[in-house]
Amino acid sequence: MFALYKMSEGADRFSQTWPMDVELVSVQSDSASLELGRFIAESHGCQGRHTADFSGQIMADAPPFLMVAPNLTSGAGGSGATFSDEDWVRAI
Repeated sequence: MFALYKMSEGADRFSQTWPMDVELVSVQSDSASLELGRFIAESHGCQGRHTADFSGQIMADAPPFLMVAPNLTSGAGGSGATFSDEDWVRAI
């Protein structure tokens, strides 16, 4: 069984944005915090979707459906290079 949905005049609703207030947090980079982050990423399956080095991957490509786990690194093309700490808090 499947459902078919027709987009009407409101098709641009996917490009809408809504303001969101976020509480600023202090992002820690000491060894204990980094180890906790590694543990969370490994135990919650993050590396299974974003790959072991978090460089991202296409998970499904069956047009018109495309599911991508983005590059989370701070390297070239990575979202970590362009997102602020506030952006990450908002996303999480």
